[in-house]
Amino acid sequence: MEPEAASDGEAGLTIREAVNGDVPSAGRQDGCVGIASPSTDAQCNALNRADAPMDIETLLTAALREAGYGQDAIGSAMPRILRILEAEDVRIEMGRALSRKEREYVRLQLELGLSVREVVAGLKK
Repeated sequence: MEPEAASDGEAGLTIREAVNGDVPSAGRQDGCVGIASPSTDAQCNALNRADAPMDIETLLTAALREAGYGQDAIGSAMPRILRILEAEDVRIEMGRALSRKEREYVRLQLELGLSVREVVAGLKK
């Protein structure tokens, strides 16, 4: 079952379109959809970069804005969300479920600013 394609009224762009790169043009010269504004232009510029895939932070920000969250809520929640995803990356790199002690170690190391690679190396010692 595919997720529902919710649309951002301001940008006129669904998350599915952003992920798949199906960004239709609605008369704008830059190939973006909707009325030009600083927020939609930033999202559009990120989508139009053919040389770089959309990073997770941009995708999450677009999804949260589409869900109705304000910029303050997104800004305060984003670091925690990214740490959760990094912790999952550690679990995937280890190839197994982590014990409670290992999960606590991973959480602390990521909060201190270590990279996923460094945390995995510490767990493998």
